[in-house]
Amino acid sequence: MIGVDCMGQKATPVSSVKKNLTKAEKKIRQDVETTFAAIDRTLQPPEYFTADQKKIFNDLVEKLSATKLLLSLDQTTFEQAAIIIDRLNCVDKMLNNPENIFNINATNIRQKYFSQYLKICAELALSPAARAKLGTLSANNNKNTDPLVDALGGAKS
Repeated sequence: MIGVDCMGQKATPVSSVKKNLTKAEKKIRQDVETTFAAIDRTLQPPEYFTADQKKIFNDLVEKLSATKLLLSLDQTTFEQAAIIIDRLNCVDKMLNNPENIFNINATNIRQKYFSQYLKICAELALSPAARAKLGTLSANNNKNTDPLVDALGGAKS
């Protein structure tokens, strides 16, 4: 399955991988990620988006572009995220009306959109837990040193 390693966990960028990889494994993964990173990062909202959806889309792209991990391959994910967030906001506005607070259909729709929202947040590392995990993995990866070099009193690798 694409995006999942053999242990059933989601694959992460090689720069954030916690487990030890051989130099050959790391090189292969870096080469693949570099190839994808060379793809145009220009993400644009589709013409058919509403003004609110375009604003959400552009806001997500702007905020996540600092990660330098965005690819044109992420276009559909960002489109779906913008649609889900916009529709969730619309349902919330409707439910804020006292006449609709007990509308079971709107409540069910909100629950479905919120479930989709949580999934898309995990995909885009938008939740605090997802960001913390990436930060921890990145910090741990930067701490990794070569034991032989450490034993010889040399510089970190």
